Amino acid sequence: MSNKLAEIKELNQQAWDLHKKDRRGALQLALQAQSLLSDCAEAQPIDEFECLKTQTYCFDRLSKPAQALSVGLQANLLAEQIGDNFLISTIQGILGRIYWHIDDFPTSMDYYLNALKLVQTENHPELEISLINGLGLVQYGLEKYPESLGYFMSCLEKADEDTTNLADANNNIAYVLHILGRDQEALEYGMAALSLHNQLGNAGGKEETLHSLGAIHLTLGN
Repeated sequence: MSNKLAEIKELNQQAWDLHKKDRRGALQLALQAQSLLSDCAEAQPIDEFECLKTQTYCFDRLSKPAQALSVGLQANLLAEQIGDNFLISTIQGILGRIYWHIDDFPTSMDYYLNALKLVQTENHPELEISLINGLGLVQYGLEKYPESLGYFMSCLEKADEDTTNLADANNNIAYVLHILGRDQEALEYGMAALSLHNQLGNAGGKEETLHSLGAIHLTLGN
């Protein structure tokens, strides 16, 4: 392996390790890795995919959906060319989230369902839980709150010791319970989510949870 390819792989790994803690920092690392690809004859499609995957996630979380979709669709094509179900499911889960953010719930659901179908044939429990969570978000967007709560409760049960998915599930349950007028119950789930996101150092998750807790406390008169 050449020094340049090793550098690309290292940058990709660093970027993905950072993507939930520092979106801008992760994005810069992924873009740096991509800039090296054109001069690296040894690079494989998986190396470009990893660059694009991180960029897709970060652009979405930085509220740049047009850029996120452009890059994400390229990554999806690469994953399909590689023929790896895990890679396809991973990027389609991110695409599902992007379409959810822009309120295109039918397209979001299509991506989540297709990704879940692919990943359920293999042993990737963390990704499976993340995709079930995505389906809960779609139901929430469609204002089907009891159905949404059911998906999030399923995530909580399946997460076991998976701290990231536990944190996301607790926050999502908290917000749906708030919407359903069950704020005292919601508060317990929200505080559990905040503790987990603090433990993880997940800035994005912490922001979302603080938003949920603010809404819950406001309703409770605090």
